[in-house]
Amino acid sequence: MSWRWSPRLVVPIATTILLLPWVIYCARTYPWQALYFDHSMYQYTAWSLRHGDALYADVAVPDGPFITWLHALIQIVAGESDRAFRWADLAIQTAGALAIGAVLAPYRARLAWMAAIAVTWLAQ
Repeated sequence: MSWRWSPRLVVPIATTILLLPWVIYCARTYPWQALYFDHSMYQYTAWSLRHGDALYADVAVPDGPFITWLHALIQIVAGESDRAFRWADLAIQTAGALAIGAVLAPYRARLAWMAAIAVTWLAQ
């Protein structure tokens, strides 16, 4: 079985090569950035829940409880620090982008498209 270079293969490979240096730079600096307001709020609320406070009685958030419990799970798995949350966030986003690429990519160029979709998502 032979294969040839086609736009279906060249485009995702070129996209990956072009965006990968930017993604690596961002991934190296991302964990040391301060959390945004929403992340800080959910991290604190999750920490409070894990230390005995009741949601909507002792601490409150404007959204439903799912995001708070998700942050609590991330704290259990990765740790409570801002840096630990950023590393977990980076891992979750990478896994999600690769999964989307696996579902949407054409079969013959699946790995190339998975990488291209992941670096495109992470470059934002």
